[in-house]
Amino acid sequence: MDSREIVIRTLNYDNPERVARSFWGSDLVWCGNTVKTYATGWKKVGENRWERTDEWGNTWARLDSTSKGEVVKGVLEDVEDYTDFEFPDFSNPDDYLPVKECKQKHPDKWIIGGMPGFTFNIARKLFKLENYLVKLMLETEKIHKLHDKIDDMLVI
Repeated sequence: MDSREIVIRTLNYDNPERVARSFWGSDLVWCGNTVKTYATGWKKVGENRWERTDEWGNTWARLDSTSKGEVVKGVLEDVEDYTDFEFPDFSNPDDYLPVKECKQKHPDKWIIGGMPGFTFNIARKLFKLENYLVKLMLETEKIHKLHDKIDDMLVI
């Protein structure tokens, strides 16, 4: 039974020889892409502080080297700022050629890839959650226009 079948049987509760796993001897393989985004890796900026920039340009921070962290500064200050904001372009098929190569190298593995997110999650990070919720209540129509722009980007 190869990894793909183990994952499928695990998901279907269909008596796999063992439960699918993502740790040592993983049944999964991560396949990335070459989409140009604002993302950077984590960088230690203080004794107990790490920061990184996500794919949208938001600044994240964390207090230890293992946590996910939180958005500490959204890339957008005001609702109108999105009109000039350059979203990453996820529409170029050539950016996904590494996925095909990865699949060829690991035909027996369950392939995992990333999605840019969903509208609410992207929008809340662009402003930082608290600011987004306030803007959603006070500037509903403007936020809906931002949502439309994010939806258009995701559909492509």
